[in-house]
Amino acid sequence: MLTNLDFFIKPSKFFIGDAKRRRKLGLPLRDKANELSLPVIDKENIPRNRYLFYRIQAIQLVFYSLVIEAFGWALYNLENVIN
Repeated sequence: MLTNLDFFIKPSKFFIGDAKRRRKLGLPLRDKANELSLPVIDKENIPRNRYLFYRIQAIQLVFYSLVIEAFGWALYNLENVIN
């Protein structure tokens, strides 16, 4: 017996023998799927200004200190809520 759950458990079950069914129904065979390829990235054309965060260390210092302070503030408020 086929249920809706079987489709999610074993999807390959439905595609086995697809060519035979298509031949019996008189339908043309499916075209082979084209293989997808990743685009090639040219690193020379990427502007260097995108890495401003890593070039200026003051920005890193401010950002990470704000993150640490936010975690500390959250822990402090969590402790006050529990007590």
